Amino acid sequence: MTRAYVVTEGKSDVVILERCLPEDIVKRVTFVPGMGSYAAMSMAATLLPVKKLPVALVLDADTENESAILEREDFLRSFLRAAAGDVPFEVFLAVPTIEAILFRDRTLVPQLTHRELSDQEWEQARYDPKQVLAVASGPLPLRAVMEGLSEERTRVLRQQDPLLSRLTDFLTAVIDAKA
Repeated sequence: MTRAYVVTEGKSDVVILERCLPEDIVKRVTFVPGMGSYAAMSMAATLLPVKKLPVALVLDADTENESAILEREDFLRSFLRAAAGDVPFEVFLAVPTIEAILFRDRTLVPQLTHRELSDQEWEQARYDPKQVLAVASGPLPLRAVMEGLSEERTRVLRQQDPLLSRLTDFLTAVIDAKA
């Protein structure tokens, strides 16, 4: 039974979150991939009043500029607040993109893709982790890459990555409140 919604920019974001979030949360939320940032915003604004269930909107920040990120978060919260009424929601911006989660530990991407990255690729991954992951994984689908992520590694990622930690805390709180 759905206890909350997680709305993302696309299917690849869902693949990453389904593997990185705790299994008990994944079983109780419905992931809704948008077709880009604006579609995801629209979907989140529609789900709140229609389904009357908590919504987590997860988007790529597409920047590391802290003031731009805070400004966008404020805008998104204001946008969703108008639709939410008393339904809980939260906005989560992945800096710079959600794929950055996998680059927090320098050993993880080579383990998942079976390919060592050059120093230049690691530097590029700071700004464009989505592209570096696509090149490193080659023809391997993202779902297959993510299957190589052990439960132990996902626990460590959830503790170390601020987005995963905040998202897990939010979803746990709203799911438990609904139970």
